[in-house]
Amino acid sequence: MEPFFPEGGTAYMTQDVPPSIGDHVCAYFREGIFRDGRIKHCILSEMSDDTVCLSQLNPPTTVTVRRSNILAMHKIYAIKVPDGCFFGLPEGSTKTSRWPEDERVASVTTTITPMSFDR
Repeated sequence: MEPFFPEGGTAYMTQDVPPSIGDHVCAYFREGIFRDGRIKHCILSEMSDDTVCLSQLNPPTTVTVRRSNILAMHKIYAIKVPDGCFFGLPEGSTKTSRWPEDERVASVTTTITPMSFDR
């Protein structure tokens, strides 16, 4: 997602708020769906009963994948960049700030690495 989020940043995700269209998400894919790995940071563009459309920024690309190929998808609510700064993400469906120190939020983290939707 560079230049929006730099490589090596940490994504903070919540499991207690379902992702909505337009949210930054971290999607965990079944083995073999993408050749460069199973975890993708992307923007949720569209959802149906059977498919999910995900977008990336660099290069601008949108892919449609079957829901059965996604093991989990979590909403990203903040990013910590390598220099230590935190950035909260704008959210349409959640009105309160969510931070890792907030004990009301179940959160998980992952390191942002360069990825593409190449299959």
